Amino acid sequence: MWRVILSCSLVVLASFPARGQEGSTRVYRTVNEQGVVEFSDTPPAEGVAVRQLEIAPIQPVDPAQVRADLEALRETTDRLVAERSAREAQRSPVVVLAPPSPARADDGPGEIRQGVYLPPVYYPFRPPPRPPHPPLRPRALPDWDRNSQLMRPITEQRLREREGRR
Repeated sequence: MWRVILSCSLVVLASFPARGQEGSTRVYRTVNEQGVVEFSDTPPAEGVAVRQLEIAPIQPVDPAQVRADLEALRETTDRLVAERSAREAQRSPVVVLAPPSPARADDGPGEIRQGVYLPPVYYPFRPPPRPPHPPLRPRALPDWDRNSQLMRPITEQRLREREGRR
């Protein structure tokens, strides 16, 4: 992956001198009201603080030299990859000192020393289940049920019973 990126970037860099710039380039650096720095190749308006920067022209590069540099980079990359794989190969072998013990099958509880099964000492606390709502109170009886003797119609027989009691 790095080899591809490196080779592409070298090709792009090698193509810049092909355009050719005869002289140096002037760049104007200004700061606007918001404090943002701006760069331009045209001079700004009067009254603005300007700083001129001179950019030197790119020196022409021999394509044969670029190819030689690219090959040198490839050889260096290949050498580094080989060294890294050799270091990893030295670290990778895992030395097994003892063979792994076979997995022990569960034979059950083994030897039973007591003749009875003893429950565990600790029982987890579980609160009693709660009803989803409070219990309902019985409904109050209407007044006429409690005073049913008073609601009986007064008849002559009842009047006689009443007078007889007095």
